[in-house]
Amino acid sequence: MCAEITPPGTPHAKRGSPERRYPESIMNRAASLHSIAMQLAREAGELIVTRRAGHIEVANTKSSDVDVVTAVDKESEEFLYRRLQELRPGDGFLGEEGQ
Repeated sequence: MCAEITPPGTPHAKRGSPERRYPESIMNRAASLHSIAMQLAREAGELIVTRRAGHIEVANTKSSDVDVVTAVDKESEEFLYRRLQELRPGDGFLGEEGQ
């Protein structure tokens, strides 16, 4: 059974809803982070689709010869790192490909 969630700004938020449990500043921050994540996912996705349209170059291997890291993998991670530094300069970054 799904619990009904009252939209933000509703005068009487239901018990257990995010609006009742968390202050508005936290909800606004979460919405902002979600917006940034969606924006960067779209941008990185466009980069990946464009770059993978041609030849795929293996840049490295990880745990085995079949666990490859492509040049596009590295480029997309570097892109995300740069964009996050622009948008959230005080935040850290942990990337899969070693950034």
